[in-house]
Amino acid sequence: MAKVLDDRPNLRVLPMVTYGALGNVEDLLYLKGVDVAITSADVLEEYIRNGTLANIKNRIRYICSFYINEVHVYVRPEIKTLEDLAGKKVSFNTVGSAANLTGGIVFDRLHLNVEKVFINNSVALEKMRAGEIAGVVHVTGKPTDLFAKFKPEPGFHFLAVPYSRSLQDYYVPTEVDREGLSQPDSARRKRGDDRGAASPGGL
Repeated sequence: MAKVLDDRPNLRVLPMVTYGALGNVEDLLYLKGVDVAITSADVLEEYIRNGTLANIKNRIRYICSFYINEVHVYVRPEIKTLEDLAGKKVSFNTVGSAANLTGGIVFDRLHLNVEKVFINNSVALEKMRAGEIAGVVHVTGKPTDLFAKFKPEPGFHFLAVPYSRSLQDYYVPTEVDREGLSQPDSARRKRGDDRGAASPGGL
């Protein structure tokens, strides 16, 4: 954005390294000099749920849509459905990450009661390989380096997150490739892979 929009002296764009989608909204509201923020659509839901920012819907304005963050659920061979994760350890990446935010909301809305652990997902994949955790929730666009660079064990696979009515206020439908995330969209469409859910990013 800075390269495209920066037009001194008319417009100055200064990118910032931040703490993620939730922190971006807090910076927008409370950090001096911040005028615009990139965040996820479901950030509003999180603030409404925890009540930390009163009247949040009337304090920020939506400008435009950006990228789509897809909800990827990567599991061990013995896990065949999302319901099989009930009571098992599932990594939601680190606190404040998109997986922590979006993954937590989606699992709660689908009434999936898992034991949530919050560790870096690169570490989580190795723990999954060792059998210490059953799955990993990762929220990002595809293809993603996390899975592209990971050499999976036989039977490791992705599960589709059903695009149910409970997700249709903040989320959009997407296609899930059970075999991997590095194949082109055309290949996925031809094969007819499962429908999943994704969180739109916004400005």
